[in-house]
Amino acid sequence: MAAITNLTFEQINDQATAPVFTYAAGDITLSLSALTGDTYTGLTDAQVVEAVWKLRQLAAAAQVTVNTGVDADEQLAAFPLASTGVFDPDTLSVPLAGIVRVQYTVDPNNIQGQFG
Repeated sequence: MAAITNLTFEQINDQATAPVFTYAAGDITLSLSALTGDTYTGLTDAQVVEAVWKLRQLAAAAQVTVNTGVDADEQLAAFPLASTGVFDPDTLSVPLAGIVRVQYTVDPNNIQGQFG
C-alpha cells in the first residue's frame, strides 16, 4: 500500500456532523458555522482560534480513520494527539495543545538565486 501523505476535504467532511467543506463553481469553501456550530455576524468576530482548533480536531480524527489497517511506517502523522494541561480551578480552564506536522520537499536540482 502507498504511504498516506495527506487528507482530502471529503475525509474531513466524513468526520464532521455536517459537511464543513463544499464545492461549487470551481471553488472549495469552508463553512465556519458548520465547523463550529456558531452563528457569526461578520469578519470582526473573534473566533479564529476556535475554528482552527476544531478543524485540526477533525483532521486528527480523519487521520485515525485513513490510517486504519495501514502499516505504521506508511501512516500519516501530520496530526498527533492533542495534549491536555493541568486544570486551573481559578479560571476553570484546561490548556490544550495540538500541532500540525508538515514536511517540505527540497529539490537540490532546482537551485535559484536569492532575492529580496
